[in-house]
Amino acid sequence: MTRWLVIARYALQESVRRRVFAIVVVLSVLFLALFTLATVEAFDASLSLGGRGGPIDANEVTSVTLVGLGMFAALFLCAAYVAALYAIVVVIVHQAGGAWPDHVAGPGLALIGAVCVIVALSLLGSVFLSATANGITMFMLYGAGLVSGLLSTIGAAIGAHTVQTIAHDLAIALPYEGLYQAALHALGSNQSGLTGVLVNLGPFGSSHAGGIGLDLWSVAYVAVVAVLATLAFARRDL
Repeated sequence: MTRWLVIARYALQESVRRRVFAIVVVLSVLFLALFTLATVEAFDASLSLGGRGGPIDANEVTSVTLVGLGMFAALFLCAAYVAALYAIVVVIVHQAGGAWPDHVAGPGLALIGAVCVIVALSLLGSVFLSATANGITMFMLYGAGLVSGLLSTIGAAIGAHTVQTIAHDLAIALPYEGLYQAALHALGSNQSGLTGVLVNLGPFGSSHAGGIGLDLWSVAYVAVVAVLATLAFARRDL
């Protein structure tokens, strides 16, 4: 345990020395400022499409899409920061459009779980790979997860069961994508009709709900990866 604490303290000191935290704060403020501006403009534009009511609730579609966009941006970062950024995004969208997502806590927890899976895989990769190689590997794995989500949406839209099966298998192998998709689905899970279709098939929507099976598998997945990383690290000659 002492060895782990020493490494964690060293990593924290390096992050402070290299101004990593300062850079993250500055970029976060810029992102939130631009996101706020884009959110206000998006809701103003949705009024021309009918706003609330009618066969398509443009306000609801805009709300869910914007929160989904914020979740996509947050997925690149670590758990505590993700929770704070997600909460701020939800509040910004509510203040601009007057609407809350259909569910707030569930998607936030799923997003945090997705980040934990990504961090666990990154830690495992860091035991065996250099920083550059591990970064490239994680970028490719992240891309593979996004592709599986896209395949799942396409498969559901055109009724291609083989495509859906491939996407499902990828989501099992990379459960952070399954958690992310479940979080997106929960944002507008109460919507129906054309509004529900647009929300689920939009760029930041999903028609695939999560479940206890996905949650348990994700916990087991992180535990196994953590054990493998610990055992491999213990055998390294430092």
